Amino acid sequence: MGRTPTEWDADLSLAYNFKAGPVVITPMIFIFRLFNNQQPTRYDTAFNPYGSFVTNPASFWYGQPGVEPGTGNCPAGGAPCSDNPNYMKVASRSLPRQLRAAIKIAF
Repeated sequence: MGRTPTEWDADLSLAYNFKAGPVVITPMIFIFRLFNNQQPTRYDTAFNPYGSFVTNPASFWYGQPGVEPGTGNCPAGGAPCSDNPNYMKVASRSLPRQLRAAIKIAF
């Protein structure tokens, strides 16, 4: 089935101290997954979840798992197709960008 693409990204945090007498106020910003690089992390790899088999005795593919070529959504001329319409489609992706803001007060 192959592998999913390489995941890469970066996080960023910014903070600055402001002094107001004996109090130190620090506003902070955190940005997670800065580049918003939402790569696929899982594909639907269930080829034959409904248990379909080629049942036409005249077919070259008789008895093999899947849908007979030339029937349904399976193009003619190839091997049997998956009976799962979501076969090899992306099932999940990495998380999107997230922003977090905070204020720290020390006295």
